[in-house]
Amino acid sequence: MVRQKEKIWIENFKGKIVSDDDIIQSMIQNPILIERPIVINGDKAIIARPLEKAVTII
Repeated sequence: MVRQKEKIWIENFKGKIVSDDDIIQSMIQNPILIERPIVINGDKAIIARPLEKAVTII
């Protein structure tokens, strides 16, 4: 769910062991790191890239 090609990610996290909490905190502080769109249906979620993937969890 993280855009790993973003400059912020590369400079601060690339190649490092990062906890889930640290990743979530970095996405809160830097929303550009959040891969989009995220589609949620019940207890399932996917990154809908390409958009056609969105129908796979319906």
